[in-house]
Amino acid sequence: MLRPVGPSAGRRATGAVPVLLAGIVVAAVVLVISPAARHQLTLSTSRSADPYLEMSFVDETAARACTTDGAEQSISIRLRSHLDDAASVPYLIEVSSADRVVDRLGGAAATEPGEAADVVQRVRVPTTGAYEVTASLPGRPERLALHCGEPDGSGS
Repeated sequence: MLRPVGPSAGRRATGAVPVLLAGIVVAAVVLVISPAARHQLTLSTSRSADPYLEMSFVDETAARACTTDGAEQSISIRLRSHLDDAASVPYLIEVSSADRVVDRLGGAAATEPGEAADVVQRVRVPTTGAYEVTASLPGRPERLALHCGEPDGSGS
């Protein structure tokens, strides 16, 4: 294949450079002048975390102290808000054994962005066998589970 040699080949290459530079200058001017363009550029190039609630047991040692004496067990849960605004967050704590729901309590926790809110509830537990305590936030994916005892009822 033959390639053009001489002054016409160089002019084609040098003609593209000014057009490219003009395009860059126009884009820069649009970004400087237009707040909407600057905002969109910021959104496109920065990463921000989705708002969420952090959920944990207040005292993990106490959370693991399962009881099987048919009494009540205190469940303490901490919600740390990473939401944009203050919110009243509904919660549900449920105790279930293999064949039935033993106890179910609900309420709402007042949360503030960046702050922790503790929820303390006493729940009934079964007298024998394994059971599970589940804390959830209805309508949200956050969930905690405490498994107590063995499936055969031999203890925790």
